[in-house]
Amino acid sequence: MEITFSIILPTKDRYWLVSEAVNSVLDQTYKSFELLLVDNNYNDKTLNCINGIKDERLRYFKTGGLDMVKNWNFGLSKVNGSNILILEDKIRLDKLALQRLKCILDKYPENDIITWNYNLPHSNNLNRISTYDVLNKYLYSKQIPNIEALPRMINSVVRTSLINEILYKSTEKNF
Repeated sequence: MEITFSIILPTKDRYWLVSEAVNSVLDQTYKSFELLLVDNNYNDKTLNCINGIKDERLRYFKTGGLDMVKNWNFGLSKVNGSNILILEDKIRLDKLALQRLKCILDKYPENDIITWNYNLPHSNNLNRISTYDVLNKYLYSKQIPNIEALPRMINSVVRTSLINEILYKSTEKNF
């Protein structure tokens, strides 16, 4: 079965927050997702907090000592889903969040980035960005040199195919 969402949960030195964030994802009504917990701590406190959680959708990675961008990029390198979300360790998802996002993605298949204000995505607070807009405005115009400068992925879902295309284009010699 294809995974619809890859949710990256990067964390560092906030182990006391992680189990609630993890549980808010695992409690989703929409079940086609993976949760990648990317732990940038040197110690095992985060791992100890989630040790009792047994769910095959939860994948734990210890990166220890990376800067924030490298830690997030590590998470991006491990995704299997067709859409990517980054969840801050201090944020909790409403149990209907992924279900609503799936409906929005189905309604707007031409858009590869969906962003929203705070809370849960609703049709009245969405911004939709197409691949064409991203590639032409940000990459081909050379205004933005790489993937780190895309719209912030918090409160956003980005199609994995767009990330892959950006990574490919940014490595071309003519870029």
